[in-house]
Amino acid sequence: MKKKRLQLACAALALCAAVLSGCASGGADTSKKPKVSGNAVTVNSMEQLLEAFKPGAEIVLAKGNYNLTNYINDFWLADEAESFNVEHQYVEIVDCYDGVELVVKYADNVTLRGEGETAETEIVIDPRYGTVLTFEKCDNLKVSNLTMGHTEMGECMGSVLELSACDGAELRNLDLYGCGVIALECSNNTQNVTVYDSALRDCSWGPLDVYSATGKVELHNCSLTGSDSGGFYNSENRLELAFYNCTFGQAETNYWMFTEGVTFEDCAWSEIDQYPDYEEDMYQIEGGPREIVFDADALSVTSFDSISVAEVWCGYATGNPEAGTPSGISAGEVSMSLRSDATGILYGYYDDYAVPFLWEKNKENPAKVDITTLHHGALQATVYQAQSDAVSPGTWLSLTTPEGALWMYLNV
Repeated sequence: MKKKRLQLACAALALCAAVLSGCASGGADTSKKPKVSGNAVTVNSMEQLLEAFKPGAEIVLAKGNYNLTNYINDFWLADEAESFNVEHQYVEIVDCYDGVELVVKYADNVTLRGEGETAETEIVIDPRYGTVLTFEKCDNLKVSNLTMGHTEMGECMGSVLELSACDGAELRNLDLYGCGVIALECSNNTQNVTVYDSALRDCSWGPLDVYSATGKVELHNCSLTGSDSGGFYNSENRLELAFYNCTFGQAETNYWMFTEGVTFEDCAWSEIDQYPDYEEDMYQIEGGPREIVFDADALSVTSFDSISVAEVWCGYATGNPEAGTPSGISAGEVSMSLRSDATGILYGYYDDYAVPFLWEKNKENPAKVDITTLHHGALQATVYQAQSDAVSPGTWLSLTTPEGALWMYLNV
């Protein structure tokens, strides 16, 4: 497993600014009615787009810059999202950390394409932690000729385009840009995805997350550039991943060039000046703890102010949620990074492998931090200091999760 840098880089700021200056309240021209031509319907607002989603729909989004947040946020602020979701079978408004996002669900055989060239039709959202557009359990999906991204730079957690539990997707002529952490995310056993002539660029964690994808995922004539890292890929999954005639930026080259079990044909790689450091891989802890002696009686609660938070914590054992003491069950493949910018990521503990989060110091107890995740609720961590040189290393963390306590040591 390669080292993944949790850095936040949004190189599409100039493009985002142009989007902000051109966005209407919900789309291009809401005064126009949808036009029907054969089996296709042309829509020109976010309201019309959401109403058009259904199985077998062929939707053309008219040229323009569309801010999806401006439309769906009105329902949320008016406390009408629940009634909206009840009335709409195939779209759902859901909350994310700093706003709301949209999920299209159970709509098989949908075609969505932008009118004209890719750059002429754009969908953006404001929440930095939201996904621009998610398709959930939508088989045989086709999306083309669209630009999608976020309007604001920030410490993003949301992807740009997510396919969740979808079987069969054809993506063409897309421009998926930051500041989302991932440009294209294939989650929850999504399979058989083909991407043609598209740009996956300028994201914090990488252009592609296929960690939980299965079947075949192919990219043809695509550019993966400008991101801070390569993304996520699990070679142990039942996944056939292939890149044909694709172009990779430096960070993307640094990740994918050294990834085994992937097919590359006629790809263009960038020159890189830093290679993956396998020996100091802080995210895949192999072989368990290194000569660590744990003695709960020799620990005392300490303050987070007394340690450096921008460190990696490594799993040691799961614990009894009531007693808070280790149970002896190894948690050696778990690791967590608490960063000084109040972001973090937990690896290896949940099914989706990488859990990003925000954290802040508990206002009542300096030994605790409160952690907020997108999909796994609220967690809390308590820091302890060893009272004896016999306990090494000397700083421990008890992470309280819905499943119990997880004891971790500071990797120093």
